[in-house]
Amino acid sequence: MKRYTKPDNNGYRLLPEAFTSELTGPAADRLGALEDLYEALLNEQDRLSRELAGLRERGQTRSYHFRERMARKLNISTVLRALEEIFTRPD
Repeated sequence: MKRYTKPDNNGYRLLPEAFTSELTGPAADRLGALEDLYEALLNEQDRLSRELAGLRERGQTRSYHFRERMARKLNISTVLRALEEIFTRPD
C-alpha cells in the first residue's frame, strides 16, 4: 500500500504526490492512523509467521501457543484482506 500521509509534530500531513497541495487536519490524521494500523498489522503478521515457524521446527503444532498464534494470524489476515480491498478499490 502506498502511503498518502506523513506523520509530523501536529498529526499527519497529506503528501503532495497524492493531492495538488499538502493538506492537514482531521481527515489527514484519520487516514494516517489507518495507514499506521495497516503497517502495524503487517508487522504483527510477519512476527507471528516467524513464531509459528519456530514452533513447527520444534514439533509443537498441537500446543496451545501454536493454536493461539495461528488464530491471531488468521484474524489479522481477515482484517488485512478487508483493508486491501478498500485500498485497492477503483475511485
